[in-house]
Amino acid sequence: MTPEVMVLLINAAGMAFAYGAMYPRLLPMTMGKMVLADTIVTGVLVGISAVWFWGSGTQFWLLGWHVGPALFAVITLLIIEWPLFSWFTKKHGITF
Repeated sequence: MTPEVMVLLINAAGMAFAYGAMYPRLLPMTMGKMVLADTIVTGVLVGISAVWFWGSGTQFWLLGWHVGPALFAVITLLIIEWPLFSWFTKKHGITF
């Protein structure tokens, strides 16, 4: 399994947990609670990827550039999360 696939799986599993189990329990649901919870989840997921690969010399290929594990994790996490965030806020009537 390539390092990129590993980070993508870590991010996907984290987002599945967050949007499937964690965020629906934030009652009452507000944008402030979602932002706080998402900051924590993002920090944990990026931290896992960074610790897993930091110091190993592993280069991640992203859109034509070699990037480090933390930057790869952040960018791919944003790409994975944006559609989930849009769907979740619309479904639960959460506005900015």
